[in-house]
Amino acid sequence: MQGIRPIVTIGAVYALTLTAPSVPFGMAQEADVLAHSGEIDSVTVYRGQALITRRIRLPDRAGVQELLITDLPRRVVSGSLHAEGAPGVTVRSVRYRERPVKQDVSEDMEQLQQQLVAQRDQLTRIEREMELIEEHRAYLQQLENITAGTARSDLKHGVLDAKTLRELSEYIAGERQTHSRNSLALHFEQRDVKKEIEHITREMNALGTGATRTEREAILIVDRTEGAGGELHLNYLVTHASWKPSYTVRSQIDSSELDLEYFASIRQTSGEDWSDVHMTLSTATPSLVSRAPSLTALPVSLRPGAPSGIPGGHAGLHSLRGQQRDADRARNVAAPTTPGQFNQEVAKFDSQLNSLADQLQLVELTSDAARQHDATSPNNEGHSVTYRIGGSTTLPSRPARQLIRIARAPMEGDFYQVAIPVLTSYVYEEAHVTNTSDLVLLGGPVSTYVRGEFVGQSEFEDIAVGEAVTVGLGINSSLRSERELINREERVQGGNRVVELTYRLSVQNFRDAATVVRVLDRLPKVDPDEIQLTVTDDGVKSQSGVLRHECDDAKGILRWDLEVPGRAIAKDAAVIEYTIRIEHDRQLTLTSSPS
Repeated sequence: MQGIRPIVTIGAVYALTLTAPSVPFGMAQEADVLAHSGEIDSVTVYRGQALITRRIRLPDRAGVQELLITDLPRRVVSGSLHAEGAPGVTVRSVRYRERPVKQDVSEDMEQLQQQLVAQRDQLTRIEREMELIEEHRAYLQQLENITAGTARSDLKHGVLDAKTLRELSEYIAGERQTHSRNSLALHFEQRDVKKEIEHITREMNALGTGATRTEREAILIVDRTEGAGGELHLNYLVTHASWKPSYTVRSQIDSSELDLEYFASIRQTSGEDWSDVHMTLSTATPSLVSRAPSLTALPVSLRPGAPSGIPGGHAGLHSLRGQQRDADRARNVAAPTTPGQFNQEVAKFDSQLNSLADQLQLVELTSDAARQHDATSPNNEGHSVTYRIGGSTTLPSRPARQLIRIARAPMEGDFYQVAIPVLTSYVYEEAHVTNTSDLVLLGGPVSTYVRGEFVGQSEFEDIAVGEAVTVGLGINSSLRSERELINREERVQGGNRVVELTYRLSVQNFRDAATVVRVLDRLPKVDPDEIQLTVTDDGVKSQSGVLRHECDDAKGILRWDLEVPGRAIAKDAAVIEYTIRIEHDRQLTLTSSPS
């Protein structure tokens, strides 16, 4: 973020005994409890979740008060509750609870029956699609048998059509990969539908036996000073809410113009109706992991024999790149909320990304095929966008963690944007800050907001007073990075094999303002007694936008600080081109080795 030095405020959850509180906490127990459902003021709909903001009016009195916020929806994410008061209103705590309540079950039972029928229809559709995939797999197996038999016969008679055989092999491999992805997606969808059927069945059984329903509530302890404003906002996430774009195009044929209408198809079964709300649509993911993946070293060594090429040929290379994109997307799915598990789960994804990058980079080092343009797998994800719907919108719902703020700790440090195109096309914003407060910050989950927008989650380990820490600030949706092998030359020189590789690292900027991005890449980690590796061109002289360049020799991590102009898109992207030379015994072949 060039020219901007924001202050990060980091909240954590603590349990303390205060020896001299200004207002005894127990006063809340003596005050009258106000039950109030509030009014839904605004909704931000993401792909699968929605952020709800309720406006709560406080009673006209000062002091500590206990509020009971009722009618929270069935799909509320209990750990996401967060309250903010107007100036002069301090939210002491927010607690979520569920309790059974007796009710007239006839109407609820009818709704559950309708939901059960809809979910069973979904299950039937999924099972039929899985059957079709299995039928197509059987057909592919027959086609493969025919192809293999024909190939043996043609080879025996000396009339083998290698081109047709290769095309059939790539077709079969591509179809199997597609089937695998579709089958996996249907498996996950089937699992979710079965869980939903079980949940609905349990609720129907509970209604039929105990005639009770579950009331979901938030209990707030607030402290209002004399004359302060009388409102606060309760924010929470709900699941089962999503949207997707659609268009209508109209043309008069004899006119040179056409009329295009852009719509959003919104589906929400969160369990609450949204009436007259300010609505925002976003393609962001509220549960994105806010920190960039960890880039590890790539050790390589030599083994006897010639290069083995790419397993599976071009289809195998395409599969590896597809797996890397899938792993990159999967990393940004909602992370577990179990304390202490977040870093472990993210570390698994980071290890998977590095493993796939290892395989791809090894292909680059050993085969010219890595230069082939993978036209069948473009990166079409685009950058995140947000739409604010004017006026008010109404959408009906169809088909326990407590937060207590102890202190506020402003921190200053080095804010930067980092691109690691060998692992991900996303560009992340991060800050390296120091704990300048007088408190030890205990390890726990962190929800990150940037400019009022929720950008993701991460987790801290314990942070001592004066200790520095890197804080992830989420993905910068206006930037994208890419890594490409643009040239590979191999020759034999004496008794050695010499390979020269030229890489292009590029960063696109969709905004008008220029910015500086920290770009990371890596060199193979080699034994200098066996392999000579030299950076023949570090890209500094050839690209005027490079402000700084350094290399961590121990890990082989390269870093450039690259100035990216505004609207640097496609061919106008800011680039770094660097060249390395690897020389080793020509009788040996590069291969990966344990760290």
